[in-house]
Amino acid sequence: MARGTVTGYPSRRRRTVLLLLWVLVNVLVLAIVGELLVRLSIRTNSFALGNPFHYAHPFCNDDYHRLRFQWKMAGALRSGKNVQHPVLGWVPIAEKAGFPASNRPPAAGPRIALFGDSFAAGVVPTRPYERIAGVLNEIIPQGQVTNYAVPGYGVDQVYLRFLQVVAESELPPHLAIVGILQDDIDRALERFREGPKPYFTIDDGELTLQGTPIEETPEEWLEQHPVAIKSFLLARIRRKLDKADSFFSECRREEKEAVTRRILEALAADAAQADIPLQVVLFYSAPQIRRESWREDFLISTMESLGLDYVDTKPLLLAHADGDPEKVSKFFFPFPNGHPNPDGNRVVAHALYQILKERYGWNADIRNVWSTTVEFGTAGNFGEFAVSGWGDHGKAFSWTTATQASVTAATPSPEIALVLYLETVHALRSAQDERVLEILANGVPVHEVPVRELPVGWRAEVTQIELPRRAIGDDGTTTVTLRLPRLLTQQEAGVGPDGTQRRGIAVKSISLRPVNPR
Repeated sequence: MARGTVTGYPSRRRRTVLLLLWVLVNVLVLAIVGELLVRLSIRTNSFALGNPFHYAHPFCNDDYHRLRFQWKMAGALRSGKNVQHPVLGWVPIAEKAGFPASNRPPAAGPRIALFGDSFAAGVVPTRPYERIAGVLNEIIPQGQVTNYAVPGYGVDQVYLRFLQVVAESELPPHLAIVGILQDDIDRALERFREGPKPYFTIDDGELTLQGTPIEETPEEWLEQHPVAIKSFLLARIRRKLDKADSFFSECRREEKEAVTRRILEALAADAAQADIPLQVVLFYSAPQIRRESWREDFLISTMESLGLDYVDTKPLLLAHADGDPEKVSKFFFPFPNGHPNPDGNRVVAHALYQILKERYGWNADIRNVWSTTVEFGTAGNFGEFAVSGWGDHGKAFSWTTATQASVTAATPSPEIALVLYLETVHALRSAQDERVLEILANGVPVHEVPVRELPVGWRAEVTQIELPRRAIGDDGTTTVTLRLPRLLTQQEAGVGPDGTQRRGIAVKSISLRPVNPR
């Protein structure tokens, strides 16, 4: 018998091999079970694990946005607010693209085009007249500001949108305001966000547009360009080990800076060739105001090196917050919205007005503009107006309780063109229902809105309608009527036990404002 061995027992080396094999098998089994559990949690929409942020960095590659779309968390092309575009990626649906309407007579004063992402465009719950373009429209004498900003755009799409407007406008704008958020730098490298999108590369020193024309649907595009993640368990572990601050990541920094600078150079050159002055606005989220980053330094240095006029909203908002970075939150909606609220938009718009007034010599008087808004809900002022057919006043809105409901409000001279802003939650419907909500002003049909299902979160949407002259009352009043035939009961709509009230649409506010005050 060999020395150091015992009959019937494996050798030390063999025991070590068996132990390692046993450990390896257990690790493999645990990995498989862990991967299955993670994927199961994702399929069941577990909040703890069903978030793309746990598996992919939003600023480093497209997997984060591809997962958002596949997991039905993206909104641009799913919400019905946008349609796919072969060059831009997506644009607002026709009736929301570039308000004021194209058939409106040209303004006597300056025509201004606003470009950018959601910080420039404004988002719900702000109403159109509470956004930067809306505020500017009310304070610039004889002017007309058109909102071409689109949520989700990167600096690449902002530039392409500018080229589209210049090429397609019969009357080019006198001035282009271009809003840039720090995040727009990161978006310039993305190939997919809310859907497939264009992107630029630098080839042989030249800026080259890639990814167009976009012909595939997002689903078809994702089938051809699947998510690169093979193991969600390993991806989760890597993200846990990644201690980098996601909002200030330097991932692909050199590439982002190079492409963004070339895009801004091209924007400045094309604007100069079209003889359209540029006014850049640098936007920040609340966290970005509290902390300096390479993106901020890069954008400011690029603006100065290119000789572009710019408004830096960081010191602007800080000045209105008494210099306290913590107080600047009052100008933003809380997380997860995070966008400028009406107060924040107003600060930026008035600062822009002062700059443009000095540049063009516009009247410095900011006028009080007539408007009326009916606020529904328990805290609303609807009791001050002549109302009919409204009931069940909730915390933020009211339901119609009949086949039609109306509001009558005092309005100025019929010589003043008006816009109706209707802020609603989607109307209830069944799967087979093809109804529309008909909107009338003084008995004149002015608009129809398709009746849709209630959205998750009960988020209100604003429909804006320019009233024809014949729909504005000669007697100093205007009656807005909502007509919704064959309303569903709660039981028919599948939202609760049947009751005596028949519910059709929830309205948060109705506003009447001048088209563009003179």
